[in-house]
Amino acid sequence: MSTTSNPTPPVAAPPRLDPILVFSALGNPLRWRIVKQLADGKCHCVADLSKAMGMKSNGIGKHLGILRDAGILILVADEKSDGRMYWHHLPAVFRATPGVLDFGCCVVRL
Repeated sequence: MSTTSNPTPPVAAPPRLDPILVFSALGNPLRWRIVKQLADGKCHCVADLSKAMGMKSNGIGKHLGILRDAGILILVADEKSDGRMYWHHLPAVFRATPGVLDFGCCVVRL
């Protein structure tokens, strides 16, 4: 249950990702579940992801930070909340083909 409507994420060029960081981030079962949840292309807040994963938000937040640090996810600020609400998004550049995530250094079929 989100508190506001999903913001529109920015469109960006494909980033150059470090394969070691990508493989390390995706190697954790919970982070893999989070990525699969975000593969729908929508922006999700921590509360929504916490509920979907059945975990507390601080635990989810740590995993989201690792995925962001690897370059897999981006943060999108909700302008309606004065920048205090952030959404997590799996950029469209990684989801160009339905059912496939292409991180440049690896391709994952969902």
